[in-house]
Amino acid sequence: MVQNTIENMEKAEATMANAGPEERQAIEEKNERRRESIEGMREEIRDEARARENGEI
Repeated sequence: MVQNTIENMEKAEATMANAGPEERQAIEEKNERRRESIEGMREEIRDEARARENGEI
C-alpha cells in the first residue's frame, strides 16, 4: 500500500508539469496528504513489528 501511494505521488508530480496554477496547487496539497498517510502507514508497520518482537501478536 505504501508503494502504491508513492507511485501515485510520482504520477501526480509528473502531471504538474502540464498543470495550471490551480491544478498544481491541488496536486501539491494532495501529495502532502499522501506524505502524511505514508508516514502513518510506516509508523503502523513499525508498531506491528515491535508488537511481534514483544510477543504481543
